[in-house]
Amino acid sequence: MAVNQPTLDMPEMLWKAYIDLEIKLKAHNKVRALYDRLLKRTKHVRVWISRAQFETSLNEIKNARKVFEEADQYFKGDDALREERVMLVEAWLDFEMNRGSNKTVQEVKSRLPRRVKSKRLVKGEDGKDSYWE
Repeated sequence: MAVNQPTLDMPEMLWKAYIDLEIKLKAHNKVRALYDRLLKRTKHVRVWISRAQFETSLNEIKNARKVFEEADQYFKGDDALREERVMLVEAWLDFEMNRGSNKTVQEVKSRLPRRVKSKRLVKGEDGKDSYWE
C-alpha cells in the first residue's frame, strides 16, 4: 500500500485522503491509528493540530487536550521549533476558548511564549558608552 512506501512525491496528500476516507467510513480507531503512524514519520505541527481537531469533531475533549499537551511537549524542548510551537499553542487557545473553561484558557495562555526585549549598551567610536539598543 502507498502509505507504507518510504518516499512519495506528495505523501501528505495521500495520508490526508486516506484519513478522510476512514473518517467518512466512521472508522475512528483506524483514523487514530493512521495519525499515530503519520506522527511517527513526521512531527509537523499541522498534523498535530489536525489530530486534535479530529478528536474535537468527535467531542472527545479530553483526547484533544492530550494531543495538544503531547505536541506542546515535543515542540517545547527545541528553540528551532519556536514558530511551530506558537502555531500549536494558538490553535490550542482557540480550542479552549470554544470548548474550555476560563481556567483552561488561562492555563493555555500561560504557555504562550513571551517576547523578551533585551537592551544592550552600544559603545561609540570613541569607546565611551553611547546609547542603549
